[in-house]
Amino acid sequence: MKIRSKVAALLVGIFALLGIGVILVVELVIIPGFAELERADARTAMRRINYTLESSLDALAVSAVDWGNWADTYRFAVDHNAEFIASNLTDVGLRQLGVNTVLVVDTDGKVIESREVDLESPQQLGLDLTRFRALPAEFPWRANLRAGQPARGLMRTNLGVLMLAGAPILNGKSEGPARGMVLMGQLLSNNVVRRMSAQAQAALTLLPPARGSASESDQLIESSDVTRIYRAFKDIYGQPVMTLRVDIPRDVTRRGYAAARYTVAFMAAGALSILVLLLWSLNRMVLGPLAVVTRHAVAVGQDKDLTTRLHLARHDEIGILAREFDGMVTRVAESRTQLVDQSYQAGFAELAKGVLHNLGNAMTPIGVRIANLTDRLRKAPAEDAGEALAELKRGGDDPAR
Repeated sequence: MKIRSKVAALLVGIFALLGIGVILVVELVIIPGFAELERADARTAMRRINYTLESSLDALAVSAVDWGNWADTYRFAVDHNAEFIASNLTDVGLRQLGVNTVLVVDTDGKVIESREVDLESPQQLGLDLTRFRALPAEFPWRANLRAGQPARGLMRTNLGVLMLAGAPILNGKSEGPARGMVLMGQLLSNNVVRRMSAQAQAALTLLPPARGSASESDQLIESSDVTRIYRAFKDIYGQPVMTLRVDIPRDVTRRGYAAARYTVAFMAAGALSILVLLLWSLNRMVLGPLAVVTRHAVAVGQDKDLTTRLHLARHDEIGILAREFDGMVTRVAESRTQLVDQSYQAGFAELAKGVLHNLGNAMTPIGVRIANLTDRLRKAPAEDAGEALAELKRGGDDPAR
């Protein structure tokens, strides 16, 4: 595998890992963070709804205390005078208070007087609480009635959930003994729920109590479009009476996903551009020149032509490598020339050595014979030499000899 392919694969792998890392960060950190913001927003909205409900109960309790700590009510609890009923327990009075029902109860729990009104229509309301001639024996506020203590809470009725507040009947100076209790109630009608929703700036829905919803802890349910939070409420008997649901559109997550998609797309385009630019730069500055050096080295090795040179006009490491390679090839060429010359001279010397050896071999017998002749001449008698010499001379003069 060529180094260009390896580098390209390495860079693509690195950018792919970075892309996967970005996607994982978006999916596991950023988007869950947006979802957590929505959940926190839902919990905050439910707290606002709960605060609005508590404020409504508090306002109802203030009205009950105002009526209970009133001298006219204190006298009415004893004399049951019709003037008090005609002047105060009227439809107009109840509408001004914003309540659906008012009950005046004595210390034994008997209903002295009750009045109801439909705040949304002129029709009769028909609330079962106003039909009671006495509070039920199991009514949980009987202890408050005897002790002269206020109370407030939610109550289930035939017309729905009723916000109910009670205050002891005192003499107008917050002094007793208490002569009973004033009960005021307001139904959680659709208009009241819408008003609470507007005050809390949240989409509120009143639901019947869910089966097994004894816990008042919030329950979160998320869908692709909305985050819903549920809270169960108990009545004055300690039983589930209603469930409030707040819907929070998942706009944060949708916008987060859109922003994340744009971010990932932008980063992918940027990474692709950087990858292409990086590959082009590496190919131009490193891989291309390195391939030229490699091809030149292979060509020199295969063709054994030591006359070609790279001549790369570069001042970086590859340029230094090319110049050093050219210098090495030059030195190799010079060394080869020297070796050829030395081989020629060595061959010529070897040839001369052979000729001399052959001449020596030819001269050796002649030398031996000359030596033998010299030795024989030394050993020959001297007196015979003259005769032999004279004989030779005579023989030279006689053609027949």
